[in-house]
Amino acid sequence: MENLSIGTAQNVDIEYEIASVGDRIFAILIDTFVLYGYILSYVLIARFFGDDTEDLMFSTTMVTVFILLPLFLYHALFEIFNNGQSVGKMMRKIKVVMLDGSQPTIGAYLLRWLLGIIEISISSGSVALLTMMLNRNGQRIGDIAAGTTVVKLRTDATLGDTIFQKLNSNHIPNFVEAQFLHDEDARLIRDVMNSYYYPNSNRAKLDVIAENLSVYLQRKLNMETSMPPISFLDTLLRDYNHFHGAEI
Repeated sequence: MENLSIGTAQNVDIEYEIASVGDRIFAILIDTFVLYGYILSYVLIARFFGDDTEDLMFSTTMVTVFILLPLFLYHALFEIFNNGQSVGKMMRKIKVVMLDGSQPTIGAYLLRWLLGIIEISISSGSVALLTMMLNRNGQRIGDIAAGTTVVKLRTDATLGDTIFQKLNSNHIPNFVEAQFLHDEDARLIRDVMNSYYYPNSNRAKLDVIAENLSVYLQRKLNMETSMPPISFLDTLLRDYNHFHGAEI
């Protein structure tokens, strides 16, 4: 799949991989099983408490409120309140983002959801599948209209994916200025480093990104170094951990 360059507040672009069609199909299947599981649980609970409760829970009002509405609003509500991820997207480690990397608005989520009713639910996914395969940004019609797409996250929960790094007990900081870094700067360094060492990454482009970030941070911290950009960023992040008491 194509990569999507996402800009940060520091004017540094980080590349994310566009979620594959397979990932998005598996996410939909997982969400479908979640919804079927919810319906089955509702039925079992109704029958467990006997005829009176079953009659009540299967009344028109109860079915509408506790079955039809949750099924209808599932994707919209999860994406709005769960940072662009349904259960299926969480399990496949993908999420909805704006093409410029910003957080989608509620309007954007609702627009892609409404069009999804047509291109996924009504057409059994055929329209969405065809559109995603033809679009270089992996967008279906709802994404095109809302200005969104779905990206794959690199969020395996390892130490390297946090702003913390493993330090030796005798670590001596090289840059005292690292204590003035903000958490968002540390996360940006982390993202650049992870992208740089990611398999099949575009090292030439990332060298430029690392150099630009290095220049930006040196200006921000009012410091200078002749250290190569990647080495500087790695050292700065380690020193940041030293000053902020990260004992891993």
